[in-house]
Amino acid sequence: MLEEQMQVMSLIRNTTKMIQKDMAKLLKAFNDQKREEKKDRGNDQRGKVAEQNKPPSAKRIRNILVEVEGEDHEYHVLKETLVKDTCTWVFLQPALRVPHISTSENNRQVSQNFCNAITTVIIQAVEQNASLCELINAEIMKDDFDMDSYVADSLIRQILVPAFGKTSKYKLFLLLDGLDELEDLNELLSFLKVIREEDPRINVVFISRPGVLSSVKESSPLLAVDVTRENQKEDLRAFIWSHINSLSTIRKFDRYVQQRIADKVEEVAPNFLYAAHMLTRFDNLGREGAVIRNLEKPLPSGLHGIYEGLLTDCYRRTELEHKPVVSKLLHWMAFAFRPLTLNEVVSLVRLWLNDADFELESVPEPFESFLQVGDPGSDAEERVKIQAQGGWGTAVSELEKTQTVVDREVIYNDGALPVKFKERSMRSFFIEEADAADIHANRIRPSEIHRQMFLDCTKLAYTTSHYPFPIASALSRYIVVHMIPHWSRIDFERHTVAEQIEAMEALASTLSNKTSFSRMMEWTGSSYSGTFTDEFFERISRWGQLLSVNKEGMDKDAVEWWRTVSENSRACLLSLIKAHLRQTYISLNVDTALASYRRARDAIKTVSLTLPFSQSKLIRAEQLGSCVLGIEGLFEDVKLESTGYRALASLMLHFKHLKPAETLCQNALGGLDGALETVRARELMARIHLEDDAQAAHRDILECFEKMNDESVPLNLRHAVCITKAGVEAKLGMNEAAAVSYAHARTRSVLGGGQQARLHRRSEELEPATATNLALLGSGETDFIAQTYLDSIQYLDNVNAAAPLRMDLSLFYQHVIGNIEAARLALDEVLDSGSTGYPYAITDSSPDYTVTRAVDNYSALLYGIFRSSHDPKQKTELLTTVEGLLNRPLALDVLPTSITYLTFRLIVLSRMYLKLGPVTKFQDTLQSVLTGCIDALSDTISWNDADNLACLSKALDIIGSSISNGQKLKKMARTMHSAVFCHLDPKVRLMDDENKDDPDEDGGDDGESQTDAHRRRGPH
Repeated sequence: MLEEQMQVMSLIRNTTKMIQKDMAKLLKAFNDQKREEKKDRGNDQRGKVAEQNKPPSAKRIRNILVEVEGEDHEYHVLKETLVKDTCTWVFLQPALRVPHISTSENNRQVSQNFCNAITTVIIQAVEQNASLCELINAEIMKDDFDMDSYVADSLIRQILVPAFGKTSKYKLFLLLDGLDELEDLNELLSFLKVIREEDPRINVVFISRPGVLSSVKESSPLLAVDVTRENQKEDLRAFIWSHINSLSTIRKFDRYVQQRIADKVEEVAPNFLYAAHMLTRFDNLGREGAVIRNLEKPLPSGLHGIYEGLLTDCYRRTELEHKPVVSKLLHWMAFAFRPLTLNEVVSLVRLWLNDADFELESVPEPFESFLQVGDPGSDAEERVKIQAQGGWGTAVSELEKTQTVVDREVIYNDGALPVKFKERSMRSFFIEEADAADIHANRIRPSEIHRQMFLDCTKLAYTTSHYPFPIASALSRYIVVHMIPHWSRIDFERHTVAEQIEAMEALASTLSNKTSFSRMMEWTGSSYSGTFTDEFFERISRWGQLLSVNKEGMDKDAVEWWRTVSENSRACLLSLIKAHLRQTYISLNVDTALASYRRARDAIKTVSLTLPFSQSKLIRAEQLGSCVLGIEGLFEDVKLESTGYRALASLMLHFKHLKPAETLCQNALGGLDGALETVRARELMARIHLEDDAQAAHRDILECFEKMNDESVPLNLRHAVCITKAGVEAKLGMNEAAAVSYAHARTRSVLGGGQQARLHRRSEELEPATATNLALLGSGETDFIAQTYLDSIQYLDNVNAAAPLRMDLSLFYQHVIGNIEAARLALDEVLDSGSTGYPYAITDSSPDYTVTRAVDNYSALLYGIFRSSHDPKQKTELLTTVEGLLNRPLALDVLPTSITYLTFRLIVLSRMYLKLGPVTKFQDTLQSVLTGCIDALSDTISWNDADNLACLSKALDIIGSSISNGQKLKKMARTMHSAVFCHLDPKVRLMDDENKDDPDEDGGDDGESQTDAHRRRGPH
């Protein structure tokens, strides 16, 4: 009995212990969850506060600059991860009016492009300081402001120098890291030169390897600080302990073990990154005993030792069949001339495995250790929201896609994100040639990498239909642009005969156009002269010397090609030139003919040699450059048939050479058989004759019109015939017949009658309709035109592009229908819309012009209501509305075209203040108008003189009307306004000066200074 009770008690005790352990785990999980939620709420709250603290007008400046994705991520990471009491040699500077601004190498879009780095600096500055933001806004709105947002020097001189000039109260402390990654170091040197010449209140600190530092020292005096291990010893110790206290496992270790770890890492770490890697490795071990045993072994020698271990581990964990793919992938990422996107990487991997369904998730090992997808801080949803707003590239056919039916999964499509190394040093680890004595090296020599990349490029140098799986279009462009640069970096002396033959056969196959490489050149519009340089021809001559050694194992066609090239290196492009000519001759429209012809002409100029004509004639390449007929009969094996004559005739018409075009087209008509080609040639002849012989064009198009109903003639060609027929008839004054032909064109389009009619009506809706509005008003069709506007706006709203049309609709409501409330509602919708700064889709209207029109017209509309109203409360509301126009969403997103165009709003405000008060606001507002106009008329800018003269005259008229004896001022206002119609001719001034020099002439009382004369200039 006692034994049984003891067993029960033991069982209860064990169960209780298990329950206690489970409860402890649950409590720990709950506490961890609470901490994470609190942390997330804190991060969200800080993010909201940071967003609210940004000046509203900062978005204007952001929208006129180049878009840099995730530009503020590095800055916030630096603020949040800075270890306390470290890096005092950088950050313990005199008090700064602007917080530290940084750019880092981790964002390759920023680090490789100095213009993007300066853009990031400007955005951070204006979003952190409201008064500085307003100062830069005012600078940008000046009429003499002229900036190219794609040029770093322009950004520096037009924004940074004025904002942080000698007399500025602001100071910029700029920290630049990763300058080794810059594509063009000259931009940095130019920036430092500007700093030295202008002497703004800008302090620049940059971190780089010694090689970059020596280049900068040659052009700019620098205070160099060697960041040695010794002077960073205290910082390294603090960094190590900060990581130990934050890593999830090590922070629970015994203090003795933590101290052992800290001492060992501090002893061997050459830099902070090495220390972070080693601490993470110890944290992953998870056990104190395992860590102690590892500390007793030799640690990796430097970062490359760590990366070598990561690479070995990566290959160890990779499946045997995927190891070559992982090796190729890592080396492609390191040696590619630009960052590759995820779509491009997937295309490459599928090519290597010849598997159309392969996904990168099947080889996670390189992404766990070395690679990452996307830049830090990029937000998929935010990015797609911006893209969904539409741009000037949006097609009319896309308007019916509403934002509500967008596939949510498209938002998370990461195919366009870049694939990059997690650390910059990882890339240099692969690029630097491995030590031959290092038996653990898993890297390949650079020459072999470029050879493999070149071979991959030749395999992809086909049109996209060659492969059973889609190839990313961006990768195809990379192939065309960078295939030859990869080949140029192959050192053939370091390769076996078999490897040499493989590279020689691939180059011969590509340049002899067996892979249709000519079509790829036409599709991308790539330049021969930029790719096939003198250095290339010299190198291919050296490769040609290998033919005598390697021809036994080489393909016969490749041997023949290399034999020709070894005799004349520039003959390597002859096959591509012939291919371009053949493609020109069979082109069905002038666009494809132009693409082929331009590449042929570019290649001919590049080879720079005399080319044989048929019948033993010779012509220089330079003579071919400006003449389309130079390609006729250029090669005996490139036959010019009837379709070729038609294609050449279309080119001649494009270049406005009508007589040669007529001759060539006549040659085409003489040898054509079949209705299809006859219709094509006869329609072209009608367009040629239309320029100077409309009757002949009419005969041609009638003959064409009779034959176009043949079943072999496609709908798009029938549509073109009808359009040409309408144009001929319109020129002959046959307007009714032209209208019928246009109706035929709408019903015979490729899209079909119904679709084409809708698109035709929609295109008409987007045209300026002032005259049409007046005509419709007289015929009682105002409801139709209003509904037409509304239908078009409904479509354009899907891509956030309806603001320009709403602007026109408001004018229609106001001036045609007389519905003031509807006009005001339309203007409210314009100003409440947003903008990214890009031109609106479909209409291609610029947002700055749209906001300028909206502010101007709304001010005029509200002042009209103000004058007719007798209600003081309504007048006050109208005044408040005009005061807040520049704080509406569109005005905060986009800068108005010019400060001159905002003067009318100030005039309206002054008139309202005159009626309602206070008088001080009336005086201040009108004084700002007078001062602004006089300053604008006194400067060296002429285009704004007419507008400022008109505004100045209005201001004088207001003053004259506000005082009892103001007739003189009102007369002066009329005189001032009449000066708008004056324009000073420089020749007239020269004649006046000559008359003054003549002693016989009476000089009279000039009474006008040069400045006065300058003020009377009209717009150019």
